[in-house]
This record gives sequence, C-alpha cells and structure tokens, in this order.
Amino acid sequence: MRTAGGLVGVPYLLCLLGAAELAHGRLPEARAALTEASALVAVNGNALYAAEGLRLGGEIALAADANAQRDAAEAAFTAALALAGRQGSRALELRAATSLARLWALGGEEHRAAEWLGPRVDAFDEGLDTADLVAARGLVAAWRACV
Repeated sequence: MRTAGGLVGVPYLLCLLGAAELAHGRLPEARAALTEASALVAVNGNALYAAEGLRLGGEIALAADANAQRDAAEAAFTAALALAGRQGSRALELRAATSLARLWALGGEEHRAAEWLGPRVDAFDEGLDTADLVAARGLVAAWRACV
C-alpha cells in the first residue's frame, strides 16, 4: 500500500501493529511502529488516529519501566486525552482517560482514578457494550470497591 502512495489509514494500521507488538512484549518493534506512524502523520497531516499513538507511547514507556517512566507515561496520556478531545473522538478519549486512571491506580490512587474516570464512563449513552467501555466500567467498579 505504501509503495503505491496510498498512505490514508496507514498510521491507524501502524498503531494497531504497535499495540499488538506491545501486547506480546516486543517493545522495540512497538516503538518502531509508532515512530513510523508519527512520521507519516507529520508528512501527510492525517492525524485522525494520532491520539492513540500518543497513548500507546505512554503504555510502551510503562511496559519498559513503570517506575522510571511514570511521568513520561502520564504526559503521553494527558496529551492523548487533550488531542482526542480536540478532535471530538470520544472513543480515543476514553482509551486515554482509562490509561491515565489506570496509571494513578497503579500508584495507589484508586479513589482518584475511580472518581475521575467514573463520570467519563457514565457520560456514554450508546456503545455501552464496546470492549473499551466495558473494561473502563469494570475498572471503576473495582477501584470503588477498594476504597
């Protein structure tokens, strides 16, 4: 596809590849996929899925070293949340919000995570059975049970 000049959708596909590599613990490959996605966004301006790339960058940082990379991950999640919000992408905004709340919970701040993510989850009135929303609701319920 890239050799034929068709770059629309490639950043999205590279984010999917990065997520798959991350899920299998292949951090260098995950980083490479996201770096390529980011470069394509810079070239062609198709930033539709850029928020997901930012979020995944934070997840990769945490997977590499959760203690040393906490601030970098939080900055990535916050940037992803802001970008998704500006783009009006509620699904990507939810993913970024869930990652940020999960980071806080990992640091022992379950109450903060639940109180912050809960209203964002409750604001959805459609797509209630999507995997991201089901997972976020489950996290909020578990964190509320901890406090």
